[in-house]
Amino acid sequence: HRRKTSSEWWTRSQRFRTLARLLFDFAVGDPTIIPIYQLIAPEAVPMHARGMRVSAIAKHFGVDHHTAEKALRWFRSR
Repeated sequence: HRRKTSSEWWTRSQRFRTLARLLFDFAVGDPTIIPIYQLIAPEAVPMHARGMRVSAIAKHFGVDHHTAEKALRWFRSR
């Protein structure tokens, strides 16, 4: 029976990422595209302040309630 070397034992669960690869992964997005939650936020916040529920705001804009909640959180954090 042959003994395994350390390189045979080791298995990689995820490939190594270099700094250049990480920078490339994040730089690929188009900076001119504005996320929908940022577009609806200026209108969603006053609606919510007047008592409109998040689900109703989401339905008004045609998005899911998670997106409407994110819009409210994003606008308040600015």
